[in-house]
Amino acid sequence: MLVLLPPSEAKRPGGDGPALGRRPVLSTPGLVAPRRELLAAIRAASRTDRPGLVAGLRLPASVAAAALRADLRAAAAPTMPALQRYAGVLYQAMDPAALPPAAARRLAAMVVVTSGLWGVVRGADLVPDYRVPAAGRVPGLGVVATHWRAPLAAAMPALVGDQPVVDLRSTDYLAMWRPGPQLTDQVLQVRVLADPGDGRAPAPVSYHAKWVKGLVARGLASLPGPPGEPRSALAAVAEALHLRVLDSATPTVQRVDLVGRYP
Repeated sequence: MLVLLPPSEAKRPGGDGPALGRRPVLSTPGLVAPRRELLAAIRAASRTDRPGLVAGLRLPASVAAAALRADLRAAAAPTMPALQRYAGVLYQAMDPAALPPAAARRLAAMVVVTSGLWGVVRGADLVPDYRVPAAGRVPGLGVVATHWRAPLAAAMPALVGDQPVVDLRSTDYLAMWRPGPQLTDQVLQVRVLADPGDGRAPAPVSYHAKWVKGLVARGLASLPGPPGEPRSALAAVAEALHLRVLDSATPTVQRVDLVGRYP
């Protein structure tokens, strides 16, 4: 089983792994060319339209200088495993470092992160600090998610193979890759909704959705034995988290909603 996750804007700094260089292979060599193109476009825009680049990448003023510096140094900066690098709410809830060794290994093998700068990274891939959101725009190149659609459409079928996929990505990162007809039956998309408890329909929720998705990924890696069929595995994890599972499939997407009550 694979678990698709979004990255997080928050990242741990530093690292002691080797730099990726100008030809960032990671575990997906088929994505080297679009990675190089995006890195080159960021470098070019930093010289010719730095204000446009900062605005396009949606960098808040408080972090813009440091984030842009990290992006420009991405090929030469030290690295660490992706599951250690990402430090946002989802990854705090997942807490890979606190898992027993066997579950931590399963989690690293299961996780595939859709990344604005790298396309996709596996949990154990060594990555530097960076900040390139999927919804961002790079002058001279365009919207980041659009840049990745064709490369990921070509690369993901081989990465997925015949494995079932639990898709926990957020909306911006869903725009980078949607499974084609050959993979639709293998990919189960998951939304997290809040039950308002007053008779109204469950609704999307931001912070708690990230936290719950981290707990779901952790729970899938912690199941005894192989995770098996995604719906059954999700049902077991949801029961442990006191969440209801509702089918919300469409004609083109397999999907379930995890519904809970949150403070």
